[in-house]
Amino acid sequence: MSDSNNVAYSNGSKELLRRTWSDEFDNLYELGSAIYCYIFDHNPNCKQLFPFISKYQGDEWKESKEFRSQALKFVQTLAQVVKNIYHMERTESFLYMVGQKHCKFADRGFKHEYWDIFQ
Repeated sequence: MSDSNNVAYSNGSKELLRRTWSDEFDNLYELGSAIYCYIFDHNPNCKQLFPFISKYQGDEWKESKEFRSQALKFVQTLAQVVKNIYHMERTESFLYMVGQKHCKFADRGFKHEYWDIFQ
């Protein structure tokens, strides 16, 4: 990864993130779930990227095994970054692989404006 793509954080910010991050299973699930719910609340069209959601009535998908698994995968990726916050070069190949897997979602209707949710 080139330096122009790196986000610079102070050591104080990195340490705060490292010290406040929790790897406790319930906390991770709650965080992942909250992130996806935020995304879907702000742009319901994002749900089409997760075909399993259409199998459920209303908000029942929130209790599904598929959603739980997806929420955990997301925060486990974040956890890898936090774990290596002082050595980001260790995460480059892992994050690149995650990005490669996600390229296929363009076929499901992923649109660039979905990223605006995170700004």
